[in-house]
Amino acid sequence: MQKLLVIFLFALVPFYANSQNAKNEKDSLLLLLQKTFLVIKQNSVYKSAIDWDSLKAQVFDQPETIRTKEDLIPRVQLIFKTIGDRHGAFYLNGKRIGEKLPEIHVRKSLIDPFGNGKIPIKTKIVDKEIGYILIPENGMNDNISKIAQSIQDSLCLLNPRRLKGIIVDLRLNEGGSIYPLFAGLHQLIGDGVFGAFTDLNGKQNDQWKLKKGKYYQYNRIVASVKSKCSCPKNLKVAVLISQITASAGEDLAVALKGRPNTIFIGEKTYGFTTGIATYRVDGNLLAIASSFVADRTGKIYKNGVPPDIEIVEGDDFKHLSKDKKIIEAIKWIRK
Repeated sequence: MQKLLVIFLFALVPFYANSQNAKNEKDSLLLLLQKTFLVIKQNSVYKSAIDWDSLKAQVFDQPETIRTKEDLIPRVQLIFKTIGDRHGAFYLNGKRIGEKLPEIHVRKSLIDPFGNGKIPIKTKIVDKEIGYILIPENGMNDNISKIAQSIQDSLCLLNPRRLKGIIVDLRLNEGGSIYPLFAGLHQLIGDGVFGAFTDLNGKQNDQWKLKKGKYYQYNRIVASVKSKCSCPKNLKVAVLISQITASAGEDLAVALKGRPNTIFIGEKTYGFTTGIATYRVDGNLLAIASSFVADRTGKIYKNGVPPDIEIVEGDDFKHLSKDKKIIEAIKWIRK
C-alpha cells in the first residue's frame, strides 16, 4: 500500500509542476501588461486627454483569459488605438504590436530606389550653381556619429559658399534618429534654437539647439560633427518631401521650417511628427509618442508637414534633370 502511495505521489509531480508553470506564466504575462499600461499612461503625449480608468477596465477585462503572449496582442492594440498613437508600438519578441498603420498607395517611383537595399547619401551639382543632397533614413543600429559626419562631409563637398542654393531631398527619408540629421546639416539649419518638443497643449518640454556643429537636447550634447565648411545665412534652400517622408525625416523638415529663403516642394508627409521615447519592459521594446514637434516660430505639427508648392507626381531619381520637383526647385532658386 505504501509503495502504491509513493507511485501515486510521483505521478502527481508532473501534473503539479505543469500547473505551477502555467500559473507562473499567466502571472508574468499579466504583470507585463500592467507594466506596459503604466509606462504608456505616464509618458504618452496624449495622456491628459484619456480616461485611463475606463481604458484600464477594458484592457484588463477577464484577466483569466490571458494564457499566452498571443492573448496580449489585442489588449495592447486597444491601448494604442484608444489613445490615438499611430507612431508608437510594443515589440513583443520583435513583433510590432500597435495601432494599424494607415494604408497608402506608394508610387512606384518612390519604391524603386530601395531596390538595391539601403540608400546612400547622394550629392550632385545640378544646373551649374545649385547643389543637391539626398538624405536617406538611418537605422537604430547605425553609428550615429559616423552618419552625422558623413552628412556634414557630403554637404561640404558641394562647397555651399559658391552656390546660389541647395536642394535638400527628404523624399526617401522614412525616419531613424534626428541626431545625425540635425548635426550633419547644422550650417543650413543655423545656430541657436530651431525647434522643440511639446506636449499636447503646445507647452515646450525640450528645445532643439545647435551651436558650432553640436546638437543639444536637455542642455547636453547628444551629437556633434567636425565642421569643414560654412554656408551663407541667406542661402536659398529647397526642401523636397513626399508621402513616405516620415518620423525623423519629418523632424528635419520641421527643423528647416521658418528658416529664411526656404521653400518646401512635393506633398504632405506621412504624419509621424511625434517624438518617440523608448523603454524596456521585461526585455521587450516599448516605443511611445511622447511629444509633438514645433518649428522655430512655435508652430506645432501634429499630423505631417505640408508643402508650399504641391507636386505629387514626377519623381525621377535616376535622371535628376527630368525630376519635376527638382525642376521646380531650380526655378524657385533662380528667381
